[in-house]
Amino acid sequence: MILKRFLLAIILSLILIQHSSVINAQQTQNKNELLTKFSPLNLLNPNMPHLTLGLEYKLKKHISFEFAYGRRIMDQGVLPYLNYHLSGKKENLSYFDSIVTPSFGERIHFEFKYYIQKNGDYEAYIGLAYYRILDTRNMRITYFKPDPTDPNASTGAYEHTAIKKRIQIIDLMVGGIVKFEKLYLEPYFMLGLKHKNQKYIKNEFEALGYTSYRHFIWDQPMNAFRPSINIGFRISYPIF
Repeated sequence: MILKRFLLAIILSLILIQHSSVINAQQTQNKNELLTKFSPLNLLNPNMPHLTLGLEYKLKKHISFEFAYGRRIMDQGVLPYLNYHLSGKKENLSYFDSIVTPSFGERIHFEFKYYIQKNGDYEAYIGLAYYRILDTRNMRITYFKPDPTDPNASTGAYEHTAIKKRIQIIDLMVGGIVKFEKLYLEPYFMLGLKHKNQKYIKNEFEALGYTSYRHFIWDQPMNAFRPSINIGFRISYPIF
C-alpha cells in the first residue's frame, strides 16, 4: 500500500512538472519581444553606402512590425571613397565631393511580418515590406561626339553632373531568424515592384548633341516601374 502511494505521488509529481514546463515554454514563446536591427551589407552598397539601424516589435500572436532608417555615410560609392582617401591620390577624378550639389542619401522602410513557425532557436516568417530611398550624389560622365571631318574619329569631354533618385519599393518577403544566445541572424529574400524616378542635375552636354558614354545602367535617367529583388541578412539583438 505504501509502495502504491509512493508510485502515485511520483507520477503526479512528474505530471505537475511536465505541465509547468509546458506553461513556461508557452509563456516564453508567446511573450512580446523588442529587437534592435543592424544591416551590415548596406555599408558595402556600391552606389549608396549607408548605415542602417532598426527596431522590430514582435507580438505574442506571431505578428511583428519593423521600422528601420539608413543614412549615407560616404559622399560617393565605396571604391571611389577608398581610392581617394586611402591611396593618397588626391587628384583622383573618380571622386566628386559636392561639385554640383551636396551628396545626400537616406533609406526608410517598414515591414509587417507573420511568423509561420517557431521552433526553439529557429523562426520562419512571411511578410510585406515598403521602402523609400532618396539619394543625390555627384558623378562624372564621359561624352563624345563624332568628328564631321573624320567618320572614324570622335571628340570627347567630361562633364561633372549629379543624379537625383527617388525610389519606392513594395516587396513580398520570406525569411527566418536563427538564434545564438543573445545574438540573432536573420537571412531574408524579397521580391516585388519598385518605381524609380531618376534625373540628372546639370547635364549641358546632352543638349549640345553629345552622347553619354560609360555610365552605369542603374544611373540612367528614368521614371518607370521595375522589378525588385533583394537578398540579404540582418543581425538582431533582443532588448527584451
